[in-house]
Amino acid sequence: MCISASELPKISIVTEESYPANYTAEDSDIRGFAADYIKYALNQNDVPFDITIYSWNRAFKIANQDENVIIFPIARTPEREASFHWLHEIMTVSYYIYGLKSREDEFVDTPNFKDYKIGVIAGGITQKLLEERDLTNITLAKDYVQLINLIRKNRVDFIATSSFGILISRGKYPDIYFKPYLKLTNREIKLYYALSRSSSDAVADKLKAILNQHEDKLVIPN
Repeated sequence: MCISASELPKISIVTEESYPANYTAEDSDIRGFAADYIKYALNQNDVPFDITIYSWNRAFKIANQDENVIIFPIARTPEREASFHWLHEIMTVSYYIYGLKSREDEFVDTPNFKDYKIGVIAGGITQKLLEERDLTNITLAKDYVQLINLIRKNRVDFIATSSFGILISRGKYPDIYFKPYLKLTNREIKLYYALSRSSSDAVADKLKAILNQHEDKLVIPN
């Protein structure tokens, strides 16, 4: 069944604090290239929505429990394929273990990571990739801000994150601040806007069409 934009229910959008994609600005508005894009697309079609920033774990839980919830940016993996309606791709990322460039003299090119503490965002795909490599000496962070602070303050020796995660840090730290030591998977993984699986196919199809219609407005910074 096809529906019009005016027939769409109010959409709840959940995301995390991850500058420059989505973040709380000084005026308390949620901005960023990924947040601005979905807000623009929905506003152009008069779709009612609200958008809230949570920790990743909480955002993921809400998107799994409630109807008509969009979560982003979320990695599209085989394990998650059946759990969401996948609306629109944001970008492709790779996952690495990174260390501080200033500490590279302390480590060989490929350290035994089991001997070191690794920071990672709780509940995300990166934590799963570490566990698949039997790397369990980890410290969990609730978001990217906390993750970067863990390594910056030497509370962990390395962090595991995506190339997107390092992009997020560029607002305060230059490219040369971090060094990649290990690629966690050879798969390149796509980040998406995704809709809760309990939502109807008709709602998913209409939202997908709306996001596709305005995809030229999604500009990824270099």
